[in-house]
Amino acid sequence: MPTVRQLLRHRWETARTLTEFPGLAATIDLLLRRVARPWRTAPLPRYPAFRR
Repeated sequence: MPTVRQLLRHRWETARTLTEFPGLAATIDLLLRRVARPWRTAPLPRYPAFRR
């Protein structure tokens, strides 16, 4: 089961690619660099289709 940090990181990484919203993308990039950088989380390769 994924952790909250894995979900946040995945969603933030996805959101920072939204070129239609440059302010949001910049904010998300800042969150990834300052908040999520020290998190030791594995990527979620199949998100959102989690399988057990």
